[in-house]
This record gives sequence, C-alpha cells and structure tokens, in this order.
Amino acid sequence: MEICYYWTERLGYNKHNKGFNFGSELNFSYDYENKKLIIEEDNLYIKNFFNIYNDEQISNITAVVGRNGVGKSKFLEEIKSLYVQGGILAKKDKDGNVYDDKRIFVIKNKKKYEIVYHKDLLLKEKKDFVNYELDYQKYGNNLKSIFENKDLFVMKNHSYLEETYCIYFSYAFDNNFYTQTSSTSSKYFDLSTKGILNEINYELESKERYPDMDPKVPNYINIKDNRFNIGFLREYYVRENKKRIHLLNSEVGRGFITKHKFFPTKAYLNLDYILRRQDNFLNGNTFKSLLRSEKRRANNVLENEIYDFIEKIYDSRNDWDNKIALAQQTYLRRILDSYFEDVHNFINYDAARKSFKKELGRSKRTKKKSRKSFSPNSLKSNIDNLCRLMDTFNEKATMFLKEFSTNNEKEFADFDDEEFTAMTESYKNFITHFNNNILTNNSAVSIREGTTYLNPIKFREDSDEVEGAVRTSFGIVEIDLTTEGLSLLDEFLPIYNSIVSGNDFIKIDWEGLSTGEDALLGMFSRFFELGILFNYGDPAKESNKRIVILLDEIEHSLHPEWQRRILSNLIEFLPLVFTTAATIQVILATNVPFIVADIPTSNIIYLEKNKGLTQVVDKPNQTFAANIHSLLMSNFFMDTTIGKFSEEKIKAIVNHLKVNKESDDNNSKIYKNLWYYHFITDKIGKEYEKKAKKYSQEEIRKTIEIIGEPVIRTKLKAMYDEKYPIENRDSSAEQFMWKIESDTAIPEDIKGLLKEKFRELNKEQKDDKN
Repeated sequence: MEICYYWTERLGYNKHNKGFNFGSELNFSYDYENKKLIIEEDNLYIKNFFNIYNDEQISNITAVVGRNGVGKSKFLEEIKSLYVQGGILAKKDKDGNVYDDKRIFVIKNKKKYEIVYHKDLLLKEKKDFVNYELDYQKYGNNLKSIFENKDLFVMKNHSYLEETYCIYFSYAFDNNFYTQTSSTSSKYFDLSTKGILNEINYELESKERYPDMDPKVPNYINIKDNRFNIGFLREYYVRENKKRIHLLNSEVGRGFITKHKFFPTKAYLNLDYILRRQDNFLNGNTFKSLLRSEKRRANNVLENEIYDFIEKIYDSRNDWDNKIALAQQTYLRRILDSYFEDVHNFINYDAARKSFKKELGRSKRTKKKSRKSFSPNSLKSNIDNLCRLMDTFNEKATMFLKEFSTNNEKEFADFDDEEFTAMTESYKNFITHFNNNILTNNSAVSIREGTTYLNPIKFREDSDEVEGAVRTSFGIVEIDLTTEGLSLLDEFLPIYNSIVSGNDFIKIDWEGLSTGEDALLGMFSRFFELGILFNYGDPAKESNKRIVILLDEIEHSLHPEWQRRILSNLIEFLPLVFTTAATIQVILATNVPFIVADIPTSNIIYLEKNKGLTQVVDKPNQTFAANIHSLLMSNFFMDTTIGKFSEEKIKAIVNHLKVNKESDDNNSKIYKNLWYYHFITDKIGKEYEKKAKKYSQEEIRKTIEIIGEPVIRTKLKAMYDEKYPIENRDSSAEQFMWKIESDTAIPEDIKGLLKEKFRELNKEQKDDKN
C-alpha cells in the first residue's frame, strides 16, 4: 500500500491547483470549479521501477521540486501530519464550525484505489476503470453531533495511515521553531537533526526528575550521573558517533561504506569529565560537578583507598614515557568514580549511607595492621589488585547493608545483595576487558596525551564554585579504523554497554572525514540504528511493516558528485537496513537536478508561487537520465545558468559598451538602471547614496577575456571592437592579438600560447622603460 495522490487547500496552496501525484498507474487531477476528480491512466508507468533487489521492497519514490520559499518543507510536514495523526485532523472555531478539514487523498493497494474525500469537494459522477477498482470514501457529515464536545479531533482516519511507520530525515538546523520528536505510539520516528536535539534536550532536563523514573528499574540505574553533563551539542555529537560505530561494526554497514568510500580514519574514546574541563575548568564548575576522588571527605575509607591506588599508577616525574600507564590511570579514575556513584545511588537512604561509612571507618582502624596494602606494579597486576580491592569493598558492603536492611525494614527494606554484586562484577569485567584488549601494544591503538585540571585547592567564599586547581596529565585512546581497530571497537561496545549502570562516561569522537562524508555517514547511521529497532523481534510477525520515508533536502553539504549518487545509494541501502519491511515509499524535497535526473517526470511534483499562492505546475520534459544542464534551465525555475554576480557584471559591461561616449547624460541614465545602484534616502539619508561603478577600457577588456562561456565572450568582443576601434588601441601588437582572439578558426590552445608570449613581451617592454 502507498499514498499516490493528495489535495489540500491548507498552507497557502491555491485552491485551483490540481493536487499532488506521487506516481502510479493512475494520474489524478482535481477540478475545483466543477468539483470533479479527473483520473487518467499513465501509459509509461513501470511497476517496481526503483528496485535493484528481487524482493522489490521500494514501492515508489517521489520528488518535490521548487524554488526556496515555495513550500517544499511545508508539503512534507503536511504529509507527515497525515501519518502521525493517522488521518485528517480538524479544528473548531469559537462558533463551533469545523475548519482545516477539506482534503482528498488516494491510497493504492495493488489494483485497488481508495479515494477519501470531503463531502463538499466531489459532486460530479465518478469514473470507473476496467483494470482498476475505485473505492470512494466520503467523510464530513454530521460533524457537530459526532464531535460535539471536542475542539480538536481526527475527523477521518485510515488504517493505512495509522499502521504505516513514518520516518522523517533532515539535516537542516535553521531558525524555524520545531518541537517534534519520535513517538513510538504514533509509529513516527524523527531522524532530523532538530528532532534528535529536542529528544536530547528533554532527556537532559529530566535526568533527575523522579516522576519520570520507571519504578521497575533499580534506583541506581534510574538516576543518571549528571555531574559531567558535557552540554547539549556535545551530547548530540557523542550519540551520533555511537550510531556510526554500530554502522561500521556491522557487516552490511562496513561493506556499504567501504564500497562508496566515506570511511573515517580514527575513533577517540574520550571521557566526559575531560571534555567538560578542557575549555575552562574554573568556568561553572562547582563542588557537585567534581569527581568523587576530588571530594574525599564525603567518601568512605575503602573508596578513598582505591582512589589512592589509582593515583599511584602513573607519576609524571618517573613514568613520563609510559603512555599506557597514563591511559590506565586516566580511565580507571573515571570508571571507579562511576562505580561508587552507582553505589551511592544504590544505597538510596541517607541513614544507611552514613552508618556504612562509619562502619568502614571503624573497620579500617581496627584492622589497619593486618590488612594487606597494594602498590602499583605491572599493568596486569594493577588490575588484579584493583579487582581485589573492589571485591573487599563489595563483601563488606553487602554484609553490612543486608544486616542494616534487616534491622531497618521500614526505612531500608529489600536490599538485594545479588543485584549489588552483579553491578560490581559488571564494572570489574569492563575494567579487565579494557586493560587486556584496548590498553595493549596493539598496532591499531595509540595514546593521545594532554592535560586537564584535578584536585581543586580553593573554593569561593560566597559559593561552592572552584577557584583553583592542579594541572594533571591524561592519556586518551585513539583507534585506527583498520580491520583490527574495528574489531576492537566491535568487542568494546557490548562490554561497555553491559555495565549495570545508567551512566555513560566514554564519549566517542571521529577523525578523517570531510563535511560531506560526515553528512553521509551520519545519515546512513541514523537509518541503520533505526533499522536495528525495526528488525528486532519475530521476523514472521514483523514482515508486514509498511514504511514511508520523508527526506528534506538530503543534498546539504554534499559535493555535486555525491549529490549525483545519493539516490542510488539510498535505493541500495534502505532494503539492506529495513529487512522486515513489506514496502518502503520515499518522498523527498530537493533543490538539485542531480537527484531529479534519477526520477521519471510522473514522479516529480513541481511547486511554484503565483500571486503569493503555491500551485502545482506541469513540466513536460522527461527528467529520467536527462542532461543536468538541460534540467537546470527547464525544470528548476532558473533564469540563466551562470552566476548572478557574473550575469550582472556582464550586463554592466554591455550597457557601458552600448553607451555613446559623447553623451554623459545618457551614460548616467544607464548606470542608474544597474542592479547594484543603491539609493536608500528613505532609510538613512541621501549621504549614503551608492553610485554604480564605472569601468575603464582596460578593465572591460580583461573582464571579457576571462569569461568562460565562448558565445558570450565572442559577442562582447565584437561590441568592444565597435566601441573601441582597433586604431585607438595602445599598440600594433595589441591590435594583432585582438584579431587572433576574435578569430574562431584558430584553436584555443594556440591562442593561449600566443597570449602568453604577448604578456611576456609586454612585461619586458615595461621593464626596459623602467
């Protein structure tokens, strides 16, 4: 099933427009005056035209084309609203009259066409076809009585619109207000940059809102560690990079990206607290945003003992050349910080926390002599010793908290020691994996050194803001994205994600991509991540999913060659990602001819504004496999195919060459007609009058010579000859060269050689005079 026609009078569209055909066996055209839907068969329709695989998932692709401001994005929003709302949303005014509701849309289901229309729109007889079944469905009767107590309601729904998954993608980050995010209940998935940012914004704002918490999820997972919130945009970048990792780690994604050659070169495993502090540690950092190791008084003695152990792993005075030890210390500092923050949230009762801290302090004093002290040694022994310390802490914590829970059932009941131990073990597993697989002498792994600020030494008297700190070295892992490096990342991500925690402290960044390549990788990774969600579950139950994908100007940031390839790439990629989809329909808005050249004319909707109203216009030229230059002129509403500045520059020169040199008055009139003659007396006074530039003979001659279009250049040379006869030129050599330039029989390469020699001769003559 797919949508194949739509008509609306909303959004400034001309009521007399014929409507929007998406491309099918039948073409529809609405006659507003006669309230009639004209239906004709398309003899050039090709079934499954856009498929390259045998399963033929792509049902159709439609492009919406028009100048900026004509309403292409609004059209996509209109189509989106049909799917999100599951039908036509209508409103009531203060008098109870229903408005915003009159539409026609046609849903195609194999050979059957369901024509849904408002009762006021079609009054004439309906046409039938031998090979197609037409099912007319009228709506709009008795609205006041049906929706008497509602001011906003879906007045006409449709099972296809309700059951189809709608995906919207756009890279635009403009100033238009946008509040939408994905809604699984509406089967709507917003992959646009602004939609993703909206989702991140909501999550960051609600991280510690208890009403938003899932009561079925443990408290230490519900409460997110927000101390090192690295900011709105940085969080966006981090999440986008994770999607890219998933794409690169998959066989499908790796093969596709390698084939089309937009592969990144490196991945950085950054840490949130380092990213937060790399600009200015003193700017906005408070006691609450410190590492736990930086606020020792609040911690128990065993926790601080572990931090002491970590800080001894690397000493810049003695281990300056041991980059692996530096990296081990850097990551353990934050991993153990996250662990103890989870412990703090697990013991969600202040009295229990205080009693536990007091008990460990007493235990430390009585067993100080008998307890073994660990000191850093080799990298492996460091991890072994650290894990023993964590086991000791876990043992003491579970023993005490079980007893405390028994004695304080009302305040601190149901302590789960197995869950607490599982959390500890998940951290230990990650630490061991990270040390044994990442922090090794692997050719794909290197350590990037830097400095940050730790251990605050002073706070402002009137607040808890940090006023001073000590500079400390850090080591961050960078991974070359070779086959070996990708394998490391492939193993790393699931181990990292298996930590029983709600925290996310490792932030992945990239290197080695141009802006256009980054845009492509971002787009395909967003679709791939969604595809994982779509394909999850029983394939037999999920194989009937229908998907419509709305793409808003996907050519942003792309080189023309990438623009030329983008639609072909999507046709190849989407069926590989949405493997359980029964059908995939694509509707896109575009401004470039490279995309249109891959789509038949019957599948293109041309929008143009006439007297402020948008209307659909016909473009008779066949677009598929058409010449790009021809498409620009005939199908993209362009006045000319040269740049606007060069066009106006040429106009100025033409006007100058037409001027009678004895008539200054005429000269002045022509200049005043030029596009860049600005006169803004009404705004800021006559003294700001801008007069058009006047060109010298030499400037005109040189400008003509650098014009790339031969027809224009030849015409201007002829006008120049008429304006400045040969006998008035500076030298006989210049006269000769001008004749050579004007002679179309002489090859361009010969002209180039002669001009070069002429320039050298002129230079020598000027040097001799000097």
